[in-house]
Amino acid sequence: MSFEPSWIHKFEVKKGAWVFVPSQKTRDEGLRIVQRIKKVWSPPDNFYHLRLGGHIQALKSHENDLFFASIDISDFFGSIGRSRITRALKTKLGYKDSREIALLSTVKHHTAKQHSHSLPFGYVQSPLIASLCLYESKLGAVLAEYHKHSAINVSIYMDDIVMSGSSYAEVFDCLTSLKNAAERSKFPLNAEKESGVSDCVIAFNIKLSHQNLEVTPKRFAKFMKAYIDSHSGFERKGILGYVGSVNSHQARKLERLTL
Repeated sequence: MSFEPSWIHKFEVKKGAWVFVPSQKTRDEGLRIVQRIKKVWSPPDNFYHLRLGGHIQALKSHENDLFFASIDISDFFGSIGRSRITRALKTKLGYKDSREIALLSTVKHHTAKQHSHSLPFGYVQSPLIASLCLYESKLGAVLAEYHKHSAINVSIYMDDIVMSGSSYAEVFDCLTSLKNAAERSKFPLNAEKESGVSDCVIAFNIKLSHQNLEVTPKRFAKFMKAYIDSHSGFERKGILGYVGSVNSHQARKLERLTL
């Protein structure tokens, strides 16, 4: 009996962050798993990584507010083991099928943690399963409560959570509640990427403040260099399109570089 690995290649994008390239069979299984989960669960509309518009629309949802804060789940996929996946799915699909999905959707974890296997980057089903596990956690319950019954606006884009409101105290209370819920849910937070309550916040290399988004200076400088150096009209159009979706003034500044 031959053994067919579920992935054909893996590579490290940064220390401790591995991307797994699934085999065709695993990819096909992943697509079937995605369709099956979508039949029994619809993500909230503030899970922007599962919507058109992505992280830019997530940030734009906060533009009318005055105060902002953010947290980042550290090693989000790595925090999700087989038992967590099974628990999140079993009320929807039953234990047997949920456990099978958990086994098919995980790889051996890269470090010795509380579980031996976890969701990998690179598998097509990983974002949806991770989102469901977040939704079903204590952190997910607090996020849902704020989303439904609060003046606080909370957006989720994979492992990045941004919150905003018109009251400093209310945003601070939200930040505290989410941090406590993350700890209870065993979702470790990245302290270096946390932003306390302020009149602006930086996420995805974009500075968000009241009625304004702009690409951060360091990232904008990279876009400028790429735009100047490019000999491809399609590449320049892509850069302009992205920057323009964030800030039209910055896009016009890029356009003037080649006039």
